[in-house]
This record gives sequence, C-alpha cells and structure tokens, in this order.
Amino acid sequence: HDKKLTNCGTTNNNNFEPNRLSRWSALFKRTSVPAMGVRRKCAVRRMEYESEEMCKRFEPLAEKVASVFPETQPDRRELSELTGQLLQFMEDHLGRESINPPFPKLPSLLFRNLSPTGPLFLILTLTLEYKKMKGWQRLDFLTSSDKEEVFELFQYLREELSRKKLLKFPKCYLQPDIDYVDVADLKEKAEKLGFTIAKTPEEKGVTHVILRDIDAVKEENTFNSEYCRTLEIQGNKALVHWWYWPDSYDEWIPVDNISGDPEADEEPPSGAWTVYSRWIRDSARFNEVMNPIDYMPEEENPEGAAKPAEE
Repeated sequence: HDKKLTNCGTTNNNNFEPNRLSRWSALFKRTSVPAMGVRRKCAVRRMEYESEEMCKRFEPLAEKVASVFPETQPDRRELSELTGQLLQFMEDHLGRESINPPFPKLPSLLFRNLSPTGPLFLILTLTLEYKKMKGWQRLDFLTSSDKEEVFELFQYLREELSRKKLLKFPKCYLQPDIDYVDVADLKEKAEKLGFTIAKTPEEKGVTHVILRDIDAVKEENTFNSEYCRTLEIQGNKALVHWWYWPDSYDEWIPVDNISGDPEADEEPPSGAWTVYSRWIRDSARFNEVMNPIDYMPEEENPEGAAKPAEE
C-alpha cells in the first residue's frame, strides 16, 4: 500500500523527512502538518507589537478604547505596545522560567481577538482603569521596580475576566487506573494551577477527564520530534501551533514550510475533553493551561481523522 500521508509530518533535528511519519502522527492527520525550521525559543516577540503592520490591526480596537477614555485618547500604537508588554511580563514572571509564580498565565488566546468587543478590549480597558485608580503616571511593566504591583494588576484582570466568564478554571476527573503516586503528583500540580479535582466523571462541571499516559505521549518519546498544525494563513505566512507547547508559543512561519489547510481548534467532543495526564504536567511546567487537542487519545480524535497506514 502507498503509505504517503498528506497534511501530516514532523520536524526532527530541523531536517524534515516527509516519508518518515510515525504512527502517532498518522492518527492526527487533521491536526498536524509538516514543518521545517527552528521552533521559536521565546513565546513573545515584542517587536511584532511595535511594528506598523500590527499597529494597523489595532485601529478599530483603539477607536473603541479611546471612546472609553476620551481624556487620554490612547492610540493604536500605545495599545499595541501595551499588549506586547502584558504578554512579555507574563512570560518573564509567570512563564516556565519564572520562580514560584503566584498564579498561571492568562490564556494567550484572549489577546488574539482584536475586535472592539473581544476579550482584549476588556483586558486593555481594565488595565487603563487600574492605572487611573492607582494613580500611575505611566504603564511600563518591563522596567517597573515594584513587581508585586503588577501582580496585583494581573490578579485584578483574572478576577474580572472570571466574572465575565472569559477565564474558566478546569475541573478534572482522574481515571482510577492512574498510578496512586502519579495521582498525588497530578493533584498537587492541578490544585496549584487553580484546577478543581472531581470525585466522579459525572460530577457537574467536569471539563477534563484525565487518562493514564501511554508510551507514545510520554515526553521522553516525543523529545526529538516536533509536530505542528496550521491555524491561519495570511499572505505568505502561516500561524502554526506546536504540539506539547502552549498556545502562547504559536508563531508565524513562511507558508512554504507547511502543507495543508488551516484547521480550527475542535470543541470538546462530548462536553468534556479526554486527555492524557501529561496535559496537567505540561500545564504545570509552563504555568499555562495547555491546548487539550495535543493530548487527546486516538478514540477522541475528530471524525474523519487518519487511521494508521496499513502494512
């Protein structure tokens, strides 16, 4: 049989070999695409938020924000750069290199919707209101000598976003076949992230059912291989998501380096995600709720996904 699979592949040591497809990548045909080049090392590129191209995208949002703050009239460049600062502060002080962060990072997807009524509008207006309330002369989180003040701002953002139901906290049920030592570790990590542990899968509000890891998803078995899926294409660039990396590490790469059409993130197949326990461990590692699609078992894969190639 012809084993060639389209819209599916890995990068391994930066050398893309399209015919060396693992069974694991075959199972996720709809959510992985070939990629070449080096994965980004930093989750935030502030220069993107200082570019004229990005500032133009903030124009409609800036008009709405300016109507809320007529006395200061923040312009598109100010808001674009403020967004970059918020993201950079989170990565520096709440990201995977931070020490004892007080709470997880806000989901990066909240910062991508630039519509005048989206979550970023709320984040920016809350930030400007907080600045006014505290009497701050300017917003410069990256050189601020009082990190605790900025943490207080982020806690305020978390509370307001939660109140508006834009920030939700996972409720997890751990399957009974998970080793008891792993269960204790997973519970500790989950609770530190603000997750709730359910006693039964039928308990109201369960968002994630946690399975015991299989060998294919263990970190030691995926360390030398990289997978990505295309989220969006604009001109000659594609926005890709790297498996087992947070959404905040999504990046724009040359469209020639990928194949296949963009795939929108799937909704939970039946009310709750079913994911391997690595999802909790990686969430703790990055201090950010990971994308559950990367951790779905074969049977939870979207209808029509590729099956293993026949021998």
